[in-house]
Formats: sequence, structure tokens, C-alpha cells
Amino acid sequence: MIYRSLAAAAASMIAISCSAPAPGATDAAPDAAAPEPASATVSEVATDPAPEAASAIPSLCAAGESVVFSCGAGDRVISLCATGGSPVAMQYRFGRKGAIELAYPKPAAAPKGVFFVSSTPYGGGGERRIRFTNGDYSYYLFSRTIAGEWDAEGNRPHTFEDGVIVFRGGKLISDKRCTTEVDSSGQEKAGAALDQENFNDELEIPYRPAGH
Repeated sequence: MIYRSLAAAAASMIAISCSAPAPGATDAAPDAAAPEPASATVSEVATDPAPEAASAIPSLCAAGESVVFSCGAGDRVISLCATGGSPVAMQYRFGRKGAIELAYPKPAAAPKGVFFVSSTPYGGGGERRIRFTNGDYSYYLFSRTIAGEWDAEGNRPHTFEDGVIVFRGGKLISDKRCTTEVDSSGQEKAGAALDQENFNDELEIPYRPAGH
């Protein structure tokens, strides 16, 4: 199942979305989305992603793993992967195929106490986040649907945004937006294993409308 947004129905597992940043948009901190912890090295994480068709959504998940979240972000890939079985084990990966820059946790671990999910409805949309912390860095995988104003014909445009943002000491240091559609084909099965937490209304993800 390829999804349009984690956010469209925030109170009920959210409808699925994809988004692409405006042409020419650049990230706040190109390399900050993947500070490499001392505990993870490329040789110690999965480096054999499942084969893809030319039109497939990029993924760093290995064959046999479930894709909780995955998209291309420029020349990088953002993936949250889960192994099958009970309990489920999850791992966030960022980088390129064959050159993973960050894998967390290492090794993949049960998501309880590691990955936290929250959501909130908007008028005509919603937002969902998956959070984890690596040292001083707080990561938020997010998907949201933002409804625009009604026009004279009774139509209401919607903006879809997905990506990963990184905070350190309360300061936004990286903002990576998906430039492809998003795959969440394993989310329904693995998502139930995530810890629920209250949505943090004080944490603001910058809005990137088309053309900005």
C-alpha cells in the first residue's frame, strides 16, 4: 500500500500522502539530518535493500522487511523499516543505497520506548509524526495534509507534505522533504507496535507551500 499521507485522518490511522518541495528549495542543514553516532557504522547496518523497479519508491529496507515509511529526498533516502515476527523490530535509516549514513537504533530493536507516534486533526486535514531521539538530536518523521480556502466553485485545494526534521537543543537544524511519493505499506501491521504520545502543538514544522 503506497500512501498519500500519514496525516489526512489523524484520529484514525490517517490517510496517506506525498509531497515534493518547491523547485530549487534547499534543506536547512544538508548533512545534519544524519549525524552519525559512534554506535553505528555502515558495515553494521542493513546494506542490501530489496530490489526495485525503475518506477518504485526509493527504500533502504532490506528484502523481507516491512516499509513503515520510505521516500526519496533528493539524492538521499529516508526509511523506517520493520522486521516481521513478534515482537517487531524497527530501524530508521538515512543515506544512499550501499552508503547508509545513519541507522538507529543499532541493531534494530522493538519500538516500545524508542519510537513514538502522535497525530492531530486539522480542518480538512491532519498531521502525524513518528519521533525518536538519538543523543542530543530529536527526529520527527512527519506527514500532513493542509486544506486551503474554498474557492467560488466550491473546491478546496490540499497541500501534502512529508519528510524528516531534526532538532537539537530546541533548534531546527535540518529539514528534509520527500521529493517522491511515500511508501507506508508496512505501517498498518507495524504501526500498532509504536508507543502513543500526545501531539506537541508547540513544535512547529515549517510550511513549504508550492512555489516557495
